[in-house]
Amino acid sequence: DRKAPDDLDTFYGDAWNLNGERFDNRTVQRGNELTTWALPRSKEILSLIKDIQESLLATIAVRGIHIETCPTSNLLIGFFKKYVETPSGRLIDRQQMSASINTDIKGMVCTSLEKEYSLVRRSLIKSGKSEAVVDAYLRKMAERSNERRFR
Repeated sequence: DRKAPDDLDTFYGDAWNLNGERFDNRTVQRGNELTTWALPRSKEILSLIKDIQESLLATIAVRGIHIETCPTSNLLIGFFKKYVETPSGRLIDRQQMSASINTDIKGMVCTSLEKEYSLVRRSLIKSGKSEAVVDAYLRKMAERSNERRFR
């Protein structure tokens, strides 16, 4: 039973605040069991994770698997700090992949599809991509979303 210090960020580490609640992104649930863990941050581990991600993305592209991305939800979960870092922003360099922008938990996140596209667009342009390239990318994502939607 530990007591929280005055600074909740120190107590919770890398936590995001959602509707006044604090979440610890190191908590994993398997069935009814909750486990908290932290991966040591070393260059070797981060490099290994990046290599695994690249391999997985290549496999997804080859198999033609469609990826649904939810930028605001990704930020609120706490793994990304900027829209340009989310899969929606990072997939611009992998336009051969089939991906779409979605709203995920729309009622809880208080977003809309229009807002999600606008936030991703703005972040990509701010990061140095041209408006023409970003707009073409987002049009392609919208087309793929329409092609892959549930009917």
